[in-house]
Amino acid sequence: MYASDGPTNPFTSLLPFAVLAGTLHWRWKGALSTALVCGLILIVVVASDARESLDLDTESTEDASLTLFMIVSATLLIWLGVREDALRTDLLRLVVKVPDVPEDLGWPIESALGYVWRIIPAARLVLIWADGEEPWTYVGIREAGAITRSLLPPDAYEPWVANSISSSSILNTSNFDGAVRVHRGGGRFDEWLENSPAVNPALSAAYELNTYISVAFKVEEISARLFLVDPPRLSLDQVATAEIVADRLRGLFEHSILTRRLSHTAAVEERVKIGRELHDGFLQALAGTALTLENLQPLLGKSPEAVARLKEIQASLADEQSRFRTFVSTLEKVGEPREPGISHPPLHFDLLVAQLRNQWPVDIRFTFEPQDAQLPSVTTFHVSKMLTDVVSTFVHRTDARSIAGSAKVIADSVVIDLEHDGTKGRPNQEEAKGSVDGDAILRDQVSRFGGTLRIETDHAGTRLQIRLPITSEVG
Repeated sequence: MYASDGPTNPFTSLLPFAVLAGTLHWRWKGALSTALVCGLILIVVVASDARESLDLDTESTEDASLTLFMIVSATLLIWLGVREDALRTDLLRLVVKVPDVPEDLGWPIESALGYVWRIIPAARLVLIWADGEEPWTYVGIREAGAITRSLLPPDAYEPWVANSISSSSILNTSNFDGAVRVHRGGGRFDEWLENSPAVNPALSAAYELNTYISVAFKVEEISARLFLVDPPRLSLDQVATAEIVADRLRGLFEHSILTRRLSHTAAVEERVKIGRELHDGFLQALAGTALTLENLQPLLGKSPEAVARLKEIQASLADEQSRFRTFVSTLEKVGEPREPGISHPPLHFDLLVAQLRNQWPVDIRFTFEPQDAQLPSVTTFHVSKMLTDVVSTFVHRTDARSIAGSAKVIADSVVIDLEHDGTKGRPNQEEAKGSVDGDAILRDQVSRFGGTLRIETDHAGTRLQIRLPITSEVG
């Protein structure tokens, strides 16, 4: 270079190609080291040039421009190396890391958000999804290492995004350049130019969706959308990474659905087995008891009241036998397993209260609010089971003759308030003052459904408050 016109020789313009080769081979470290070597060569050649470097009337001004050209080229190539290094790191994370498969039967919200954060550590992650068979919208948020979940009404923030891009990925960089880009497929991104916003304004305001990457996925009846708010990089290649992550989440949710179905199948088979065993044992014992009572009628011929009472017991046994046969028959006729459905609690509990009134000599009044409520069938079963068990406990252990109750849907729980006039077996005053009951059996029944129990007793009677979570998980 020095032997052929110094800095202005033809070889000087080839120095950036050396830096480019270093970038391709060693990424940003290669770009930096090669640029330092090439820059040193250029500085030596320029310094040894006898011409004045800043003389505008001579060609020696090219010395400064060539130096500046070298600096700019090296800077851009170093940036390219850093970007390629980050992209390679993301790809390695995708290859090495896989989502953690949860052991329970609930939706895999912790596993899903934890996996997304390990791949793209955004400041906040928002996952919103809805199951077509459940009257809820689910939302999971991961922020500052904590994961929270909530249940919203089924029409909350609908539509989440404009209908025309319901399945498209979105890159929002409005805080930087005011643009919202939509992935149209095949790596082609178009800027959102319609008058209506791409994302529901209420949803954006509720979860502070300012700059984000959003991807969608669907599994059977489940529609979901993930928002990566303030990710470390806002670029088109990050959108591609997020789409791969969404595909992994699709597999995670699909695994959860299949696990729940298998668990439901196993539970149904076990229930059928238990029902048959009860039919062959307990039901036969009831039949034998009924025959024994039939043989006792001649011995009580002189007591009409005793005969009438005996016939009542026989009728009750026959009714229980019929009810039990129906129950066993229902279990045996269960077909293919399906996801839990939706029930209408007010009508269900009106029928249940009527049945309890016929079964027990007690005045039962029970209301459910709101009247148009809809709950997962599993939750309705839990509430029915608790109400039946509590009434039985009241009648047997407290000698109650009047039971009044109500149930309300509050947030993501059903709160049951019950009051009875029984006096036998009340807690002492110290227990009543602390609102704690010593009945471990009833408390265990509540805890099995993930609920809480509170009992208060005074001179007027005993009041219970049972809070059961709303769940669609098949136990």
